[in-house]
Amino acid sequence: MSWLRPRLWIPIALALLLSG
Repeated sequence: MSWLRPRLWIPIALALLLSG
């Protein structure tokens, strides 16, 4: 699941925080 690609979720999470 998401644990398979933690490196991919890191920039996504940052983008959500910045856009939020």
